[in-house]
Amino acid sequence: MVLLENFFKILKEEKGINEDFFYLQLNSEHEIYQVHFPNNPITPGVCLLQILKEIVKKYYFNSESITITSVKNIKFINPINPLENNIIMYQINFNIIENSAIINSTVFDEYKEKTFVKMKLEIKK
Repeated sequence: MVLLENFFKILKEEKGINEDFFYLQLNSEHEIYQVHFPNNPITPGVCLLQILKEIVKKYYFNSESITITSVKNIKFINPINPLENNIIMYQINFNIIENSAIINSTVFDEYKEKTFVKMKLEIKK
C-alpha cells in the first residue's frame, strides 16, 4: 500500500539528533474517508501505521522494501478527523542498527497540543 502524495503529503521536515519531526497534510477528500466514516471522517489506525512506514522507508532506509517485523506497542489516544486536524505532526525517534531500526513515534496535531497515537515498532530492510 502506498499512500504518499495521495492520502497525505509531507509539508515540512525538521531533523534532529535521533529525533525528527514531519508535518503532514491529510487529504480529507480521499476515498478512504468516504467510507471511514461518511459525514464523520476518521483516519484509520492502519493508515497511520502505513504513513510511518512510508516515512521511515523514504527518509531512513532509502529502500524499495522494508518490513515491519514487530509492533511493540500502539496506543490510540484520540481519533484524527481530517476536517478538524488536516495537518498532523509525526515525531520520530529512531535507533538504526545495520539493516533494522527500533522506531518510537508519536502523532500530534500541528501545534503539539493534542496527542493522537503513540507507536513503537521494529523495521527491517
